[in-house]
Amino acid sequence: MINKICICGVGLIGGSFALALKKAGFDGEIIGFGRTTENLQKAVDLSVIDRFSCDIKTAVSDADLIMLATPMLIMPIILKQIKPFLSHKPIITDVGSVKEYLIQQVTDILGDYNNFVGAHPIAGKEKSGVEAVSCELFIDKKLIITPLPNTNQNAIDELTKLWLKTGAKLQTLSPAQHDKIFSHISHLPHMLAYSLINTLHDIELDDNIFAYAAGGFSDFSRIGASDPQMWADICLTNKNNIADSLQEYISHCQRLKQLILTEDHYKIMELFSQAQQLRQNL
Repeated sequence: MINKICICGVGLIGGSFALALKKAGFDGEIIGFGRTTENLQKAVDLSVIDRFSCDIKTAVSDADLIMLATPMLIMPIILKQIKPFLSHKPIITDVGSVKEYLIQQVTDILGDYNNFVGAHPIAGKEKSGVEAVSCELFIDKKLIITPLPNTNQNAIDELTKLWLKTGAKLQTLSPAQHDKIFSHISHLPHMLAYSLINTLHDIELDDNIFAYAAGGFSDFSRIGASDPQMWADICLTNKNNIADSLQEYISHCQRLKQLILTEDHYKIMELFSQAQQLRQNL
C-alpha cells in the first residue's frame, strides 16, 4: 500500500503525476524534493504537492515510493543521496527516457535493489516546469514499464496501480528494447528539430529567415523548444543508440541528396509516396 510518495524533481512530469493522483482520489501524502524552495513552494501553492523539503533525509523518510523525475544525469546524484535512508526498502521508480544507463547506476550505487521499477510515460509538452503541469497529461498515453527478471512483483503491482489512476495505458519492454525503440521514435526527432533550427540560423541571408516561417516549420520544429538540459542528458546516456539512429537518417539524407542532384524524379516520388502512405497509416 502506497501512502507516502516523494517526488524528486517537481516539474512537468513529476508534478503532473502528483496532480493526476490527487484528482483520482489518492489520499496519501505527496512530498516534493528539489534544490530550490521557490519552485517547490509554487508546487504547494498550486496544490500539486502537499509539502516539500530540501533536506533529502526528511523528504524520503518513511516514503513508500520515491520517484526520480529529474534530468537523467541528476538521477545518480539523488540515488547516492538517498542511499543511507532506504532501510525500509521503498519502491524507487523514475520517469526518464533512458533505461539501461539508469539501471546500471542503480546497480552500481544501491547493489541488488529489487524494489527499483523503471518507468517512462510517453507524454509531455515542449514547455517544462511546475507551471505546465496537467492532471490530464497521461490520459490514454502509453506508460512503459521496464522491470528486470529479479524485480519485486509487488513493487511492479503497486506502481502499476498508481499509473493506472492517472489514465495511462501500461506496456512492458526490456530496458534494451526501450532504449533502441525510443532512440528512433523520440530521441532522433528531437535531434532533428534542434539541428534544423540551428541550421537555418546559420544560413547567411540579408533577411531574417525565420520571418518567413509558416505552419510546416512550426509543426516540425515545435519540440525544438524542449528543455535543453533534459535532452543533452538523454544524448549522453543513450549515446550509442542515438548515434546509430542519426547515422541511419544521414544515410537517407545522402541518398535523397543524390537523387535530387541526378534529377531522378521517379525515385524521389517513390520515396515521398512511401513516406506519405506510412504517415497516413499512423
